[in-house]
Amino acid sequence: MIYDYTCLSCENLWEETQNLNDPVIEICPKCGVMEAKRLISGGTSFVLKGGGVGWAKNKYSSGS
Repeated sequence: MIYDYTCLSCENLWEETQNLNDPVIEICPKCGVMEAKRLISGGTSFVLKGGGVGWAKNKYSSGS
């Protein structure tokens, strides 16, 4: 998963690829201060493409 981080000390913004069980990063890679915070993401990069016809045929539609 990709997580967004910010540093409360130097205002550095960056992304980190981490597993779900990895610890939250606390030290800013730019200034080295323990002021890094994980940001709440606005969404996900998971996108379904297509018209959905195949999904309905295979009973994966939410309307069934």
